[in-house]
Amino acid sequence: MGHDISGFNKENKEVVYTRYGSWNEGARYLYRVLDVQLLDGGVSGVGEEIYFDENQIRDAILKSKTIDWSNIEQTEPEYEKDKLAKFLDGLLSIATNEGKVKVYFG
Repeated sequence: MGHDISGFNKENKEVVYTRYGSWNEGARYLYRVLDVQLLDGGVSGVGEEIYFDENQIRDAILKSKTIDWSNIEQTEPEYEKDKLAKFLDGLLSIATNEGKVKVYFG
């Protein structure tokens, strides 16, 4: 089990992907900054998709910069911080170029 989260372009091609182990706190941060905690099924995503526009992704990036990464015990905080930043940047690229990005939370 785990959180498999993907960003898709208009052609429904997976362009960006990230994975978190079932209990990795980094997944909780991702759900929080995107304001989709209801899609967090605990050990994995709930298997739904949602669309985000460029402003929503920019807001998520700003929120991610306020996270206290020292609270993550399972893995290296810098690794988790960079992982989240790269994923959000990938989503932003799609949303900027296409107006929106579809994200699947599995």
